[in-house]
Amino acid sequence: MIHLYLLRPFQFIILILVVFGCVTKDHNENKVRIQINSKTQLNAEVKLSSYTLIDQNMLTESKTDSSGFCLVELTIQEPTFALIQIGKKYGEVFLSPGYNITVNETDHNYKVPLTFSGKGADVNNYVSWINSNVESIKWANGRGLFDLTKEEFEVRFDSLKRTISDFHLAYIDSINLTDTMISVLDMKNKVKFVAVQQEYQLYQLIQLSNEVRAEHDFKDQSVNLIFDSLLLTDRYSDFYIMLNFYWRARIESTVAKYSQTSQEHTIPLITNSLITEEEYPESIREFLMALNLQHWLSIFGLSQETDSVYKIFKMRYSKSRFLPTLQNVYDEWLAVQPGQPAPDFIAYTSDGNKVAKEDFKGKLVYMDVWATWCNPCIAEIPASKKLQAHFINENRVLFVNVSVDNDESAWLNFLAKEKDWPGLHVRLEPREIESFYRKFKLYGIPGYVLIDENNNIINIRAPRPSEIKIKDEIEGQLRRFSSN
Repeated sequence: MIHLYLLRPFQFIILILVVFGCVTKDHNENKVRIQINSKTQLNAEVKLSSYTLIDQNMLTESKTDSSGFCLVELTIQEPTFALIQIGKKYGEVFLSPGYNITVNETDHNYKVPLTFSGKGADVNNYVSWINSNVESIKWANGRGLFDLTKEEFEVRFDSLKRTISDFHLAYIDSINLTDTMISVLDMKNKVKFVAVQQEYQLYQLIQLSNEVRAEHDFKDQSVNLIFDSLLLTDRYSDFYIMLNFYWRARIESTVAKYSQTSQEHTIPLITNSLITEEEYPESIREFLMALNLQHWLSIFGLSQETDSVYKIFKMRYSKSRFLPTLQNVYDEWLAVQPGQPAPDFIAYTSDGNKVAKEDFKGKLVYMDVWATWCNPCIAEIPASKKLQAHFINENRVLFVNVSVDNDESAWLNFLAKEKDWPGLHVRLEPREIESFYRKFKLYGIPGYVLIDENNNIINIRAPRPSEIKIKDEIEGQLRRFSSN
């Protein structure tokens, strides 16, 4: 089944960063200095992320010390927005050469904005207040956008626009910002408003049946969409959020009726055709086609259809700035095709014993990637028990249940209640989860992988335990195993 996934609140662009530990020295004239003072996130991870249009890069990972302090110095080529994470606290920062800012964190609740002081503080306090209040209004009275009727949303949306617009006028009158910076912030807000409308529409579509969703006329929504190519060039992070929501509501949703049929594999081609046939500025079309391809590669991997869409894109945009990212994704999928060595990983049993891929050699391995907080994962456990019972006398098959729970106690408590769930139960260390997802091309969980007796990939997207074909696939591999 194809699911509609939403984006994180912020997406951000190119940032060139050199960090060694928590304190970094760089003598480049474009240096930016960021000091972090955190009251609630002690000995916590500090991350800076950027988006290069359709790709996200983790630029640095560090930690606050026991007093909540951290210092990074970095070099940027031009003014840019970036995502900062301090433990459980997320925020957006605007960086410009010569900035020397202090980031103050007092509460990890999203309603409490980060505050800034130092050179560059004025614009960052503006951005932090806007983002925090947009999220607060979206979740006012404990009800998110997905809970609202159309009339309730319109009231909420009017309140959002009024609050942000009033703040904008009052703030720019109280501080000394350049006309260019004021224009940037004004456009940022306008795009953010459209993104909120797009997000609400997407929530409404998700609640419809696949058949109704596919027939829904997205165009008749009274949303003043912004398709300004200059916004791509100028790197408005909120513009990418808007385009992502637009793609999901206008393009992905129109093919929902195929998501559980034998025609599911044709979705990449159908969505690509919808984009090529629509009237867009060419740079917007290029972005949407790249986004479309990247998404379906993450869902389907390499297939005849995704390969075809990739070749169409390369032929149409042979010098596209998106090609390096798409080529990298394509090459990553080549590395996990059937017959390629399964990625290395290390996990731990409930007794603390280390388990590695090499320990499985000589066995046909069916790997179930799950977590206690994942309801679809839990729903598959009865089918997993039934599947393992079918192969109970087959010692050539090993069922490995890999937990991606951050909370070890939650995992152990769950296993204590599910004592009759057989198989080898292991858990990844939290710091290894992101790498594991990337190596095994997991877009989400549950995820299932079939690995042969030589530790080579059979199917990186193996069927779920509840799907009849997984039993046939395992039995077919055992017959091959016997004939070798």
